[in-house]
Amino acid sequence: MNVDFLDPTDPGWATALEDLPHDVYHLPGFSQAFAATESGRHVLVVAREGSQIALIPLLFKPSVMPDHFEATTPYGYPAPLVRGDATFAAVAARSMVDGLRQQGVVSMFARMHPLLDSGRELTRNVGTVVEHGPTVWIDLSRTEAELWSDTRSGHRNPINRSVRAGHQVFFDAEWRHLGDFVRLYEQTMRRVGTSSYYLFPSSHYDELRRRLGDHLHLACVRIGESIAAAALFFETDGLVQYHLSGTDYASLRHSPMKLLLHHVRQVMRGRGNRRMHLGGGVGGG
Repeated sequence: MNVDFLDPTDPGWATALEDLPHDVYHLPGFSQAFAATESGRHVLVVAREGSQIALIPLLFKPSVMPDHFEATTPYGYPAPLVRGDATFAAVAARSMVDGLRQQGVVSMFARMHPLLDSGRELTRNVGTVVEHGPTVWIDLSRTEAELWSDTRSGHRNPINRSVRAGHQVFFDAEWRHLGDFVRLYEQTMRRVGTSSYYLFPSSHYDELRRRLGDHLHLACVRIGESIAAAALFFETDGLVQYHLSGTDYASLRHSPMKLLLHHVRQVMRGRGNRRMHLGGGVGGG
């Protein structure tokens, strides 16, 4: 069985994803966008046999052993993906492990995807799976009435109050408020005491826009003359990912993020997406 190691600039990376359900984290542009914040060698490991295929994006980092590497999936949920039967998955898993060993990889850590489970066929044959906790997602195939009915009253009430108060929620297609988003995101991260790992340089957002194009969206809530909340979302192959967000401290009492998520849910459903993933709490995701 052939096992290839593709660079993000190799057109074969995008070709390998064709007709294979995937998320933004599997795109070559995603690995390129995070190259500056996650140093190492970004590769797509691909095993093929006829029309069957297995793949996983990885980041090779130097090991304490000279000329050896530790492999991990990049930021997010770039889980292994498989299109093939159980026999193929078993052989592919062993072949990929052998290929990684030949590349000098001594260990590998992979994050699974909460909504795409085809890669679990690979984990049946190699490695250990650890469950960290649940994540939250929205079924966008449901009607708007059903989604609203499923929304807890603790969310519906602030949304209704925001609508009555005239708070404006919109997608910023021209990215005029990217600076507001960065300010609010960093303010929020510092308020909750997050790790500095999640404080990205401003150039990172430019790279995301350049590499991901229409897969990336900025949504905002305006209260009066100020942006009260803003968030980044990914949209790929019917899946919407809630990426990063921030809320102005002075606007917390208005719960503007509830209005923002409600609006994004409506718009993304209308665009034909299937699921919207909100992530997990502590220990989940």
